[in-house]
Amino acid sequence: MFGSSWKNFIGTHNACSPDLECKFFLHGDRMDADDVFVALETRNLLDGVSGRKEDDDKREDRICGNITIDYSPSAPYPSGTLQRPHGTKPPPEADSGFYRGDDGDIIPSAPPLEVLDAVAGYETLSFDSVNCPPPSPTYGNFEWLDPAQPILNSWGPGPENSLRYTIPQMSESMAKTALLAHVKNHCCWGVGAAKNMCITSFRHTTAFHYVLHTFTEKREARWAWSPHVGGDVDGPEQGNAPSPWEISAVPSKPFHNEVSNIEVPHTASVKPCHRCKGAGTLGCPHCHGKGWTRCIACHGEGFGLGSESRERCIVCGTSSHGHGRQDCTRCGAKGRISCSICDSYGQLKCFIQLTVSWKVTVGEHVTGGDDLPPDLVRQVDGQIGLEETGVRLTPLPPDIIPDETLAMASAQLITDHLETSADLLLLAQRHQVRIVPITVIDYQWKRHAGRYYVYGIDKRVFAPDYPQTCCCGCSIL
Repeated sequence: MFGSSWKNFIGTHNACSPDLECKFFLHGDRMDADDVFVALETRNLLDGVSGRKEDDDKREDRICGNITIDYSPSAPYPSGTLQRPHGTKPPPEADSGFYRGDDGDIIPSAPPLEVLDAVAGYETLSFDSVNCPPPSPTYGNFEWLDPAQPILNSWGPGPENSLRYTIPQMSESMAKTALLAHVKNHCCWGVGAAKNMCITSFRHTTAFHYVLHTFTEKREARWAWSPHVGGDVDGPEQGNAPSPWEISAVPSKPFHNEVSNIEVPHTASVKPCHRCKGAGTLGCPHCHGKGWTRCIACHGEGFGLGSESRERCIVCGTSSHGHGRQDCTRCGAKGRISCSICDSYGQLKCFIQLTVSWKVTVGEHVTGGDDLPPDLVRQVDGQIGLEETGVRLTPLPPDIIPDETLAMASAQLITDHLETSADLLLLAQRHQVRIVPITVIDYQWKRHAGRYYVYGIDKRVFAPDYPQTCCCGCSIL
């Protein structure tokens, strides 16, 4: 309500029309904000009935009782708000556990913890997720992995544990062909340098790409709730609730990020909705539970203003609540709206929810390859020189790795992954060594000395100092 001290209240509201800027003045009378909005909507309706049109640069003051409505065209402005879908609750404000309702009230986002039944083993839970560390040992069962995948937990004798690869040999003509194909994929590059360059150095090398995947499982528990639509409830009377790690949960496939929400057995109970107190409906905030709002077109009189014949008001004449009153459009003239917390069922099913998260942590290291950027090595196809999968892997032994830094990187990455997953269940680890063949070509073209690389099985080219990369290279040479 606007206070009586508001003798002259001036506001701007664009909900009546997206292309009208409406100003209203209240002279001494106490009015609801809803009445002002109805006045604006009524003004538009009357204009539509009479067929009057306003010029863009014309302003007209219209008097309705003791309310002056002054409206003039303005720039288009989006009006209104998106209605929240039925049955959904707005998010809490800044993790405070509360949110602001449609009527401005501060509403708890969850039932109070005091009304929830105590569950053995979960006494300290709230509606915030709590991490549940796995029991010792912190590594899981490996039986669910693909049986075709070899399981190696340590390096042993045998050909399967040796780094095997072959470097494909590339001729100068193959290197030039790859460069020409690369140049033609760039519209402004000239082909003259690629065709006429003189190769001064030609050598083969390799880059090693080490990748470590660590597959872990994390379990979190918290209280949760949902509208109770009826049916049986698995409560404490059915037995004791299992601990978080006693509940069976298996990922759909290994080394894949996934999340699963599971209701902990024997923890559910039915409670009245904390928002509507079990009623299933709430008083309409728009009409304050009355089902109607005062008609501003006739100022609640029921007759058209300025009519000598005392004709009934065309706005509220069909109202189900009598003349001078408009039916509330928010609640359908009923005075009550559905409770979005319980979906109008009046009851909530409260239970403990277990969230199981499977996550893959990836660590990489690239070595070798001269000055070829490591990102290019990661993106290109190469040979799988070595691959090992196990519950807990040991670092690559230096005696079979041609690059010492690769063995050091393997040891460091495995150590880092074990430290970061100390409070998680370690399910499996997999590491792989990819060998990327690289051909380094030094060339001379006119007075320019440059270098380019042909790398990967699919023969990609990296030419950072190619001499004809500007638009002048488009000319036919």
